[in-house]
Amino acid sequence: MNWTAVLHFMFALFAGAGVLASQMWLRVALFVAGAVCFVAGVVVARLGDENPDYESGSGA
Repeated sequence: MNWTAVLHFMFALFAGAGVLASQMWLRVALFVAGAVCFVAGVVVARLGDENPDYESGSGA
């Protein structure tokens, strides 16, 4: 499983839900959760680049 893709997809879901949310606190919470998923996806991708033995789900 490609965790980078999963985490970036979750970012898109959280950001989309944040746009549709009506309460300000919920909107902020969804955007923060999306940002955390996005950063985690970048970190997972970078770990996979630095360590070829790392199981990042690159299909190998």
